[in-house]
Parts: sequence; structure tokens; C-alpha cells
Amino acid sequence: MWPGGKPIIFFSILALVDAGDEVIYPNPGFPIYESMINYVGGKAVPIPLREERDFSLDVKELASLINDRTKLIILNSPHNPTGGVLTKKDILEIAEAIGDRKRHDSFGRNLQPPDLRGRRLLPSWSVPGFKERTIMLDGFSKTYAMTGWRMGYGVMRPDLALHISRLMTNSNSCTASFTQIAGIEALKGDQASVDKMSDEFRRRRDVFVAGLNKIKGFSCRMPKGAFYAFPNITKTGWPSKKLADALLDQAGVACLSGTAFGEYGEGYLRFSVANSLENLNKALTRIQEWVGKNLAVIQSLVVGRQPLAKAMLRTTNATRAGVDSSRYDTYRSSSARKFLLDRTRHNRPEGRQEFLQFLIWLGSPGLSDGP
Repeated sequence: MWPGGKPIIFFSILALVDAGDEVIYPNPGFPIYESMINYVGGKAVPIPLREERDFSLDVKELASLINDRTKLIILNSPHNPTGGVLTKKDILEIAEAIGDRKRHDSFGRNLQPPDLRGRRLLPSWSVPGFKERTIMLDGFSKTYAMTGWRMGYGVMRPDLALHISRLMTNSNSCTASFTQIAGIEALKGDQASVDKMSDEFRRRRDVFVAGLNKIKGFSCRMPKGAFYAFPNITKTGWPSKKLADALLDQAGVACLSGTAFGEYGEGYLRFSVANSLENLNKALTRIQEWVGKNLAVIQSLVVGRQPLAKAMLRTTNATRAGVDSSRYDTYRSSSARKFLLDRTRHNRPEGRQEFLQFLIWLGSPGLSDGP
């Protein structure tokens, strides 16, 4: 037992990864993966999780990343932040891709069964030959709603457990005894509450995802596990971090930028549905209202409903934005403005992008806190 799940990740990487060793990890993914790999001097090798694959990793791409320097492969299912899930087929194909390479003496996995469709997930150690090469970690925070109790556990081969336990003993001493007793009760007790909560999370997820898909500029795939929604927000024209901050500061809705989970998280936000349905609906309403006000400013300028000439005279923010203002000097003429607007009206991507960048540089009214 450990005080949370993080120590298992921390100590496993600390014990097994030497300088120059490569560790393949999901991106976007839980931030400690990349952070800890870099801390010990290893090389963090991201495996992108792409929306078009429902954020499930591409096994062929994974196979192309594995080499003689690969020491660990980190898997997370159901996945934080995307809600993606590895299927039985995925696990078997991943095991085949790894094969019998001797350097891969550990096979990391973070598993929280069941997924939001009520299915138990295939553990990687059930694959012949992988029991001794797998470190499984899990916690009580999500399944049993015991976040503040700080308790997790790891399952690994005995010789590895001995060394990792020494790291634990010499840092945190031990997990509090009363939390361990509570954990035993959770595991041995009636599991009906877990199933009930899973059903409730499914209901909340369905409502929240449907609501996000009604908001202009947002699109969200249905997550198959965990209790997160990971909408694509690229059509808003806002970078993830800027939009997340604006929603918090101006709409009172908390979410995380996709970039908090790695470079491949740009263009996404992560929302948690671990809240009441009433509050989730309230959040959707606030996002909708905020988007209606703020994205409407850009749309209004694009179709010429505001005096563009007045906006284009606002060049005082050029220095602050670090943009060479000479690039946009030509747009002050009426003929140049007409050309740019025509390209935008005719739905030409280069016109829309150029115009949006100009508005950002400009610091137009209503966009001062924008991208």
C-alpha cells in the first residue's frame, strides 16, 4: 500500500530507468509520466493519442517506437484525460509488438476497472509471458471516492517490490494504518455502490457531452471510460490555455487546458463530470453564454457588422503582442481591408486565419483576453 498512486509511478521509474533509457508514454497523458522520466535523466518518448482513433493508441506506431533503449512502456486505461479505453484486442497486439525483448523487463500499466460501459478490462499480466514484466497500479480515489485518503497499491514481481518498498520506507515511511483499514473494508464490502456510481457517471457523461456538442466551436467524442470529457475546441480559434483561463475567470467554469497533459493536448480542454447533474448543466449554460458573447465579436467583425476601420486603428497592442506591426500596415487601406474580408467571406481558410491573427494582434474590443 502507498500514500496514493503517484509514489508507485515515481518509485518504479526511479528504480528502473537510467540516464539515456527510453520510456514510451501516452500524450496527452497524466503529467507525472513525462516529468518523472525527465527527472531521472531518461528520454521521454510520446505515443500520440489521436481523436480520430477515439484516443486509443496506434499499436503499429507504438511498435515503431520500441527499440533496444526502451525500458518501460506506460499504459493508462481508462485514460486520463481523454477517457479512451484499451480493448482486449489492443492489449494482445501491444504484447505482440513488445515481444520477447529482454530490455523490456517492466511493462507499466495504470488500470481502473470497469469502464463506463460496465465491462471489465483485460489486464496485461493475463497475457502469457507478461505477468513478470508488468507493474499494475491502481488507487481508491476514483472507484471508491476516497481521494483525500491518499491510498494506492502496486502489483509487481517480488524482487522488484523489495527494492521499490525500500524507496517507500526511506521517503514516506508507510501509509497511515487507518486508511489501510478503510481500504480493506472498501475492497471486501458490498460493491453495489461502485456499480451505482458508475451508472451515475455514465448518465452525467451522456448529458455533458451532448451539451458540449451543442456549443459553437466545441465538438466532443463520447469517452468510453473514466469521468472526463475532452472536447476539441480548435474551431473557437482560441488556444487551450487561454480559453481555459477565460472560462474560469469570466464564466466561473473550471476546466484544464489540454496542454496540461502534454503538447498533443493543444486544441482540447478537459472537464470532469464528478459533480452533480445540476452543476454540470449550470456549467454548460455558462459556457454557452460566454461563447455567445465572446465568439460573436469575432464573427461580427468577420462579416463587417462592426466598423472595421475603427478597429484597425488600434495598433497600441502590437508591441505587447510582440508582432512586427509592419506586416499589417497594408491592412489600413480600404482596398486591403476589402480584399481580406472578401477572402474571409468566401470561406477561404487562409483568409480566416490571417484575419483572426490580425484581430489578435490588434487587441480589438472584446478580444483583449482572447487568444
